[in-house]
Amino acid sequence: MITGEVGAGKTVAVRAGPVQLEASRHPIICIADPTIGRCGLQSQIVTASGGQPAFHFRVLAHQAASLLSGELGSRPPPARYSNAYGLLLDWLEIRFCAHIRGGPMRGCCKIQELNMSQSTVKTGVRQRRERGSITPEEIIKGAFAVADRDSLDNLSMPELARHLGVGVTSVYWYFRKKDDLIQTMSDQAIQTVHSQLPQPGDPAQWRAFLAGYCRKMREVYLANDTISDLVLVRTRSYSLPATHLTYQAVEAALEMLVRAGFTPLTAWNLYSALSIYTRGIIISERIQRMNNAPSLDDRQIKLLEPERMPLLTTLVEQESISLSMVGDDNFEYGLEAMLETFERQLQAEK
Repeated sequence: MITGEVGAGKTVAVRAGPVQLEASRHPIICIADPTIGRCGLQSQIVTASGGQPAFHFRVLAHQAASLLSGELGSRPPPARYSNAYGLLLDWLEIRFCAHIRGGPMRGCCKIQELNMSQSTVKTGVRQRRERGSITPEEIIKGAFAVADRDSLDNLSMPELARHLGVGVTSVYWYFRKKDDLIQTMSDQAIQTVHSQLPQPGDPAQWRAFLAGYCRKMREVYLANDTISDLVLVRTRSYSLPATHLTYQAVEAALEMLVRAGFTPLTAWNLYSALSIYTRGIIISERIQRMNNAPSLDDRQIKLLEPERMPLLTTLVEQESISLSMVGDDNFEYGLEAMLETFERQLQAEK
């Protein structure tokens, strides 16, 4: 008997059990409704065995018993499964369902009760951790590890379960679908990013703060592709608290800029321009690295035709520019140019 609370994954576990069994040798009786009663159970067995269920209970019981006895005498021990709350009928150990023990088939069967934390089929699967031995925090940590290894797009619940050494139902116990897992990962990623970014301080140091803020943002995201993808690409996966955390940081930066002398609108334009510029550089570099773009390394010279592109060829060969346009020099030049522009605007407004 497979037991467990609603949502524990009983159906998933039972369906997964017979995957490695040879269908011609191990017929499967799948009983989807656990409330059908013993007559319904017998009817399902007779139908699955190729018979026509009889109307009267005692005839039906003997009919089911005869069909099962015939299979036991002519086949290797088959495995039978029901898929909801139901009966795992392993013919190496049992003969018929104990649900019928009060009828004419009394004494011919026994039934084994299984806990969902155990494997329902002996298929050589490695020993898994028991239910309750894994925590949401461990699952999230494992999810980041799998995403770092395989990418966020290739992160799956079964692969995460294998990495953690638990059944997939243990993961689904805490996260009902991948989107829920991604949202929790996104929230943690946002908290990780904000914990490393500098906080606004003296309004007179607004330029140094914004320069350091953008540089640190780029450093944090480039150090972890998974965090970059979660926060900069999958923005729809933010929870409302994570969204509030993001805009609270924006509010604090705007407040400092206003105290420095910028109008609220100019402060917003300054912050948003720098934010878009920095995130654009990060995402562009991420995409080029994902595709192993030749513009990122010495292969870039092969992209040029010296006769038709003499200026670019000279810049690459003599000035060591990067055609990717996402190098440190590119970032710093653009950052300083924008800050200088807003410095002049602040002086004009004063």
